[in-house]
Amino acid sequence: MSERTRECGKKMLGVCLTLLILCAGISPAPAQAVRQLTRDEARQEAAAKNLGLLLARKDRQRAERLAVTSHRPYVPILTADTTWSDDTSLLVSGERNRSLRYGVGAQWELAQGTQLDARLGATEFFSGQSFVPTPATALTFGVVQPLLRGFGPQANLLAQADMQVQLQRALFIQQLNDFLVDVDLAYWNLAYAQADLSIKERSRDRAQTQFEETQENIRRDLLAESEIYVVEDNLVRFEQQLLASRESLELAQARLARLMRAEPRTSLVATDALEQQSSMGALDWERDVERSLRHNPEVIFQEVVRAQAREQVEFDRNQIRPRLDAIGGATLNGVGDSRAQSWGEVATARNPDYAVGLRFELPLDRAPDYARVEQAEIALQRAETALLNSQDRVRYDLRELSVQVERRTQILALTARQVELSELKLETEREKYRSGLSTLVNVVQFQRELDNARIARQRALLDLVILRTRIANTSGLLYEQAGLEVR
Repeated sequence: MSERTRECGKKMLGVCLTLLILCAGISPAPAQAVRQLTRDEARQEAAAKNLGLLLARKDRQRAERLAVTSHRPYVPILTADTTWSDDTSLLVSGERNRSLRYGVGAQWELAQGTQLDARLGATEFFSGQSFVPTPATALTFGVVQPLLRGFGPQANLLAQADMQVQLQRALFIQQLNDFLVDVDLAYWNLAYAQADLSIKERSRDRAQTQFEETQENIRRDLLAESEIYVVEDNLVRFEQQLLASRESLELAQARLARLMRAEPRTSLVATDALEQQSSMGALDWERDVERSLRHNPEVIFQEVVRAQAREQVEFDRNQIRPRLDAIGGATLNGVGDSRAQSWGEVATARNPDYAVGLRFELPLDRAPDYARVEQAEIALQRAETALLNSQDRVRYDLRELSVQVERRTQILALTARQVELSELKLETEREKYRSGLSTLVNVVQFQRELDNARIARQRALLDLVILRTRIANTSGLLYEQAGLEVR
């Protein structure tokens, strides 16, 4: 084949490749906004904008309001009333009794079951005859004190309602930590995709240089023309890998942008490298388990559920007691011909009335009440079992993660050594090739092995960094590590 024929073939090959790219719809991407950010910046921005977390915050606020609402029955109540009466007289035919009754009062039921009430009122008579002098005034006090059912701190479920705030906080932390895991995975996958693209670009550039050098050597008749197929095949392979790597990078950017609710076309760049995060302190089994059982939101949630179940048991046990209430009351009456005289008798307690009594109540069939207590006790047993289950899950998850960290750390060390060996092998093969002791095929093969070793190292780094995130999530402290505060 003549030199002119080879040159024409190269030009035709270039034209065909250009047409193929255009037909495939591959064109330079439009300029996009580039934004660099650290992992912590990605975490905080994503947590601030995520709609799911915004909804969870509203649930927390709603639980706080519901806890306050549960105290409504135990708030003192002020009352005021007035009544105009126009009745037929029973003493004089054709006459009507007309009067105005008015008064103010207060009612208060304590959380321990005591009921208090007081009323200050008067009746003004305007016409007709009455059995009492006019005007009439009174100051009345009343008290009902439960002695069995309805008495004591276990007579209400206020503590159970207050615990809803703790439940919602634990649920929110769990949701926040799970979301931060997703953000970390997206961020570190972006960092991995950037490193992978960098490796693939260097490989493509090296293959391109090798292709051009081989072309030149063939032109000088230093190599056989068939050698071009080896290096061109290598170049095509790396071009394919580079395109796939670019696709992975763009998808990683889109996934992180979705979590951050950033502009979808923004080109996000992870500035934290995997190598910076690969080192992690030695795991301390006893310390990590104890810390996780104390802070893991799932464990905290089950502890609160158990406490609520205990409150329910105590309340239901109180409700099956017979009702025995002590009732007492006093009335300071004021009767007289004038309003001043009537109120004076109230103030001096000249005409008091007193009343005391007991009220007893017992259902004839106790089976429904006892069934309710048994139901509450079963719920408590279930809550205790669920708590043990969540604690076991934390222990065994930490065990699996600790095994993975130990082995992946060893694998990372081996991948680093593998990269060194691949570099030495490639350099040795190049020297042999220059000396005529090896072939171009062997050199290309060792180049691919070096690239695979570098990618394997990045993958090992990614696995180890993700394990660190998962351990922080299991311990329940991931949001604190992200610099976030949950009040």
